[in-house]
Amino acid sequence: MTNLAVERVNVTEQVIEYLKTNIQRGVWKPGEKIASENELTNILSVSRASVRHAIQQLIAVGVLESYQGKGTFVKSMPIDFINENFDHLYVNAEILQLMEFRQIIEVASCKLAAERITEEGLRNMEFYYSKMKQAPKFSGEFIRNDMEFHMEILRATKNNMVIRSMEHVIQEVEKQQELYNTEAGVKRAIRYHGEILEALRRSDGERAAEVMVAHLSEVYFSK
Repeated sequence: MTNLAVERVNVTEQVIEYLKTNIQRGVWKPGEKIASENELTNILSVSRASVRHAIQQLIAVGVLESYQGKGTFVKSMPIDFINENFDHLYVNAEILQLMEFRQIIEVASCKLAAERITEEGLRNMEFYYSKMKQAPKFSGEFIRNDMEFHMEILRATKNNMVIRSMEHVIQEVEKQQELYNTEAGVKRAIRYHGEILEALRRSDGERAAEVMVAHLSEVYFSK
């Protein structure tokens, strides 16, 4: 069976290489606007999600900057500095492994949590969810409450192996959140968390798992 996640990561790498080459060759100079998402999608015959993810990675390492309603621009800095920033690109293989790990652990945990979660656990999730909605966007407070919401699902499984497995990678997950949070991504995250919470209130593990799959896919591929 073809691994669609691997395919999507590989496509994103191709988009990154295209952007990198055009910047280094001076097609888009520092301070200039690059092609739009729609244009890149048509030029490269790839999905818009792959283009967005590639652009977000270059924004995260300081090569590009995006302005709502205006587009995406190459940072106004010497090309030598831009080339140095390319060296700091997040490793896509690590992104893929982290996504796969979270899908393995968190999707299955939703089903188990739906059977075992207590009223106290639901109240804790409601608390973290309300804090997420109140926290400043992209803040450490938002990320902490986001992570606690996810950890509460794992705690609800009553399985210490599951809980400890996530504790081992929680810092890497938080790092990813810091790099790739966007305004649109935060809005989607809040919506997905609300849907997961509602499904668990109804003890609907299948629905909670379904929403978790969609949420994790967007975290890693649709920023």
